Amino acid sequence: MPVAKNIRKCNTLINQISNKEYFSIFKLTIDAEIQNLQTTKINAGLSQSDAEKEAYKDILNNLSSVLQNGQANIDAHINNKIHNGEISNADQARKSVAGNLFQQSIAYLLAKNVILGNITKPIIVTTSVKSLLDQYAQINVNGDIQKPDSDVIIYSETATSPILNLSCKTSFRERAGQTYKWKLLFDLATCTCLHKQTQPNCPATVYNLTYTPTKKVKVGFITADFYNEINNPQIIGMFSFFDYAYITKPIGNATIISLSNIINDINILF
Repeated sequence: MPVAKNIRKCNTLINQISNKEYFSIFKLTIDAEIQNLQTTKINAGLSQSDAEKEAYKDILNNLSSVLQNGQANIDAHINNKIHNGEISNADQARKSVAGNLFQQSIAYLLAKNVILGNITKPIIVTTSVKSLLDQYAQINVNGDIQKPDSDVIIYSETATSPILNLSCKTSFRERAGQTYKWKLLFDLATCTCLHKQTQPNCPATVYNLTYTPTKKVKVGFITADFYNEINNPQIIGMFSFFDYAYITKPIGNATIISLSNIINDINILF
């Protein structure tokens, strides 16, 4: 039986990410955590296949600590590159690598959940977001184009399916505001208020917003919350603007929930 197209594309993404320089090192930490989770679940009575499926769901809720556990191997590689004269600033390299690894890990793990059958809908996970954003998420503001911050996109090639745009940040300090400001523009541009066209003071009119989407765009934010900002009132207030908000820690509240919930949300959305 031929492999479904979305499975092929998810496998391609997994291979591409696995071959990236820093992720190939960090993947050793992911694999070790998956093995530990599987062993625990097998000891609890699950079969090998069911334990693997559950492990790839559960790791989503602990990705923050997994990233921290893998930092020593990443630091060693960065120090080696400094010693060889390949890079000059270790702190800058660590910050850049941490952000990239977080985004890549989320894409990798979501694609694995597709292949394992936890995500049952025929969706595709991609980090090559430009063409999709250009096609479906450009809002015209007085002649200027505004697109959302985007790190991972979940989509289906079904004509009527939505797009889930995910901004994945290690902390709230990194462009969370950019994501929810675009969501505000989106809500204004797609508003169907009966008085919109007759009110010159309507923000959609004042800012001359134009947007004619051919697919529904949903906006999600995922954070590792490395600096424990989750309980800051100014931070938590942002999350009511997003369609979905997740954290990669086994904690949550009314407006941000643990990342494993994204599996059920995707199965419902698509």
